[in-house]
Amino acid sequence: MAAAVAVVAVVAVWLVLVHLRPGATFHFAPMLAAAAGPVAARLQAHRPLPTRRAALITAAGAGVVLTVGVSLMLSGNLSGPTLWDQVNAPLEMAAFASIGGLWGWRAATRRRPGLLFAHEAGPG
Repeated sequence: MAAAVAVVAVVAVWLVLVHLRPGATFHFAPMLAAAAGPVAARLQAHRPLPTRRAALITAAGAGVVLTVGVSLMLSGNLSGPTLWDQVNAPLEMAAFASIGGLWGWRAATRRRPGLLFAHEAGPG
């Protein structure tokens, strides 16, 4: 449940930002939205998720992100500038959603403490 709420919350913020600034491109919103589901599920579980469950949560979140991205593209709200001049905004959105989904899956299945890096033991 936390995974769905996290994805919907980030997508909702993305849509509000698009509505407020239609000419702007929010490059990292698809990445954050795609990563939000598996990361929230991992935090809720307090332990690493099984690989299959993490993959299903990641795929569902990425599907929502890509669906929203396509609807933004069809409505003309995904045509702003990109980080790379040769890449169009829908391709950039799909690439960032993929990167976010992969990072979210990695964070959800990580066996070491921490979502990205292992916590270092302090002196003493």
